Amino acid sequence: MVLPSSQSCSVRRQKKKALEQTGLPSSQNVWLQQQMSRLDPANKSLFFKGLSQENTKTRGDVIKDLIKSACDEEPQIQNMEHIWSGPVGKRVITPNVVVEFSSRAVREDVLQKLNRENSLMTSGGKITCNRAKTATQLKRNASLMKACDLLKKDQRCKNKSVNVVWQKQDGTKDRAVEVDGIPIFNQSIFDLTGKFVDAQFQNLSF
Repeated sequence: MVLPSSQSCSVRRQKKKALEQTGLPSSQNVWLQQQMSRLDPANKSLFFKGLSQENTKTRGDVIKDLIKSACDEEPQIQNMEHIWSGPVGKRVITPNVVVEFSSRAVREDVLQKLNRENSLMTSGGKITCNRAKTATQLKRNASLMKACDLLKKDQRCKNKSVNVVWQKQDGTKDRAVEVDGIPIFNQSIFDLTGKFVDAQFQNLSF
């Protein structure tokens, strides 16, 4: 049966309201997160730490020399982003740089060669690198840290240990924030943020 126009609009409004209240079904939410993560340039990037030079060109040359010395054929760098921090007008350069390559495979090859025992980076010991984190990974990590900070400031957690468990030992790959060893905040592998699972702390939010 085809609904009259007014009824059809009413049904659509009800569905929209329900969606706003409950969000996308978990399967759709997970799918969207996966698609966003696949497109993130971080999947092709390395995160360098420990650069002491303040001049961006000098820092770039240092990184290029490290990569060139480790690789038989120098890979093409798609982009190099120097990370800054601080308020507008007082921003300072940090020791961190994100370097993007043409593909994930190239990124993995460069990482493997940079981490060889005889590489200049490993022997120097000051500069380190690893895979860059995607926006989704950063968001998930930040949510755990925010939950941890909230619990540390909460009077109910006074004189108690509050710790982030980056991977629970139950085979689920879930992560949590525990208070005296009791899980208070849980983040499943499908969560972008997570939730307070203990009833007495469900009034907390961020």
